[in-house]
Order: sequence, then C-alpha cells, then structure tokens
Amino acid sequence: MISGTTLLRTLTLKSLICFGEFKNLSVQELIQLDKHSYLLNIYYNCSKINFDATVKSMLKITPEREIKKPGKNKKVYKENSYKIIGEIIEDSKKIKEQLQTQTEKESFIFKHKALRNFNVKSRSRNIGFTESYLTNKLNNRSRNQNSTKW
Repeated sequence: MISGTTLLRTLTLKSLICFGEFKNLSVQELIQLDKHSYLLNIYYNCSKINFDATVKSMLKITPEREIKKPGKNKKVYKENSYKIIGEIIEDSKKIKEQLQTQTEKESFIFKHKALRNFNVKSRSRNIGFTESYLTNKLNNRSRNQNSTKW
C-alpha cells in the first residue's frame, strides 16, 4: 500500500497468491492441481488482482472475456466460468490422449528392439556361440592384452 491506495497486482506463473485458501501456493502450482476455477474466481471477483498474458492464455481468458482492471465483474464470471472450465477439461483430455499414444508407441518400439535382439541371440546359439563362450572369449582377450611379455 502506498499512501492509502492499493496498486494493481499482476500475477505470473511463479507468483504466490498470498491470501485465501491456497496462500502458500504459486499460480503454476494451482494450475497443476487443477484449481482453474479458483483462479478464475480470483480474476473476476478480486478488483486489484490481474494475471499476465501467459496465465490468461492457460486459463482460457480471451480478449472477449477480459474485464477492465482494477475492477470486478461477477456477471461475466457467471456467464463464462462453466464454458472456460469445459474448454480446459477438453484440452487436458486431448493432452492425456496424446501422452498415452506416445507412451504406447515408445513401448512398442522397446518391445520390437528387445525381440530383434532376442532373434540375434537365438541365431548365434544356432551357430554354436553361446553367451558363456562369448564372455570367455572376451575375458581371455583382455587377459592376453594385460599380460606382460618377457
């Protein structure tokens, strides 16, 4: 407070809320905890608190949904809160599906490589080279290289 007036506080991802139920958490931590509705409530109902552009984009606050700060607008909050939460839920579902398909692809590649390595080992066994034979060969080679010549 400067001379009895409160300035507009713009929160970034790393800013701590410092009031309310989650006063010890940052904005990013609240987003990770899926507390979007809490952040939207702060934006629309606290007159002296604003978010920067990255936080607004993460909260789906488009220029049409923005309100003039300092100020609050409960009407806009009531009109847009369910729409915004719905959009955020759809986006998170898409991201989870993408991650799931990515992990499925990675596990397929891992299994394919393991199977290919297994086939190479089984072919070498047919020729007569076993794992113990190959390890003994390697051990003997290292012994011969380390021995001193007279």
